[in-house]
Amino acid sequence: MKKAKRVLQAGCLVIGFLLLWFVVVRATSWDRAVRVTGEGQFSGKWDGTLRIGCYNIAHGRGDDPGGSNWQGGSQGERKKRLGEIADLIRGQDLDLVILNEVDFDCTWSYGVNQAQILAKECGYPFVVEQRNLDLGFPMFRVAIGNAILSRVPIREAEGVDYPAVKWWEPLAAGKKGGVKALVELPDGVEVEVFAVHAETRNAGVRKNSIKALVGSAGRISILAGDFNSVRGGDGATAVDLILGDGRWKEASATGATFPSTKPVGRIDWIFVPRGWNELSSEVLVRDLSDHAMVVGEWKVR
Repeated sequence: MKKAKRVLQAGCLVIGFLLLWFVVVRATSWDRAVRVTGEGQFSGKWDGTLRIGCYNIAHGRGDDPGGSNWQGGSQGERKKRLGEIADLIRGQDLDLVILNEVDFDCTWSYGVNQAQILAKECGYPFVVEQRNLDLGFPMFRVAIGNAILSRVPIREAEGVDYPAVKWWEPLAAGKKGGVKALVELPDGVEVEVFAVHAETRNAGVRKNSIKALVGSAGRISILAGDFNSVRGGDGATAVDLILGDGRWKEASATGATFPSTKPVGRIDWIFVPRGWNELSSEVLVRDLSDHAMVVGEWKVR
């Protein structure tokens, strides 16, 4: 009887410790929600154009659409794939890169900060990290979200609040949200850059999230990322809401972006101010993620 009582007490202590750890991680998550690193001036050659890319890197797990994040391979395989993603990004010579499904500290990807690794390997001095999910126990951690890599100085960044699918999700783990960064171009023009990853599970929440994003956007702004929405043309989709606003136009490159193994739908988008002149854009399908990458170049006006 005494032995059973001691075992029960020990079990309660362990459970209490785990719960306390979890609560501390969640209670301090607000302080990690948005982080900006980097200082200095524009690191490229300014000619009045911006090259922009967006890419959902699927946590570096590969091109299995909707696959488990635990099935991305060994630590060495994940490191190799992340290096190949860096090669792809570096090869596009982009000024701004918007990334979705980025791991900042996850057990399944061996605790690496993918945004900082990609920024270092690709030569981006400025980074915005925005966490959607942020939770953990001893020996288990999940911190994932969006990132912006930039050659252009980032003056400030803040989160864009989206509605939750379930009321309890923000308390238990976090929820999808957006982030906007204010960048200053070498000619003094300030541009808002939004990293977007909209909800997959609920169309109503997805549209209301985009409404919140559009409502927080200024006159000169870029919206890019995984919108989980196609262009309907009848005002019914989240993408239609953006195009119907009148402030933006999409990258004109044709082609589906998901799933990369056999693309059937365009859900990854870059929207720029309507007055900018597009010089080029394309969809790049690779086997490094279950999404294709979208890139383009615009003359800033």
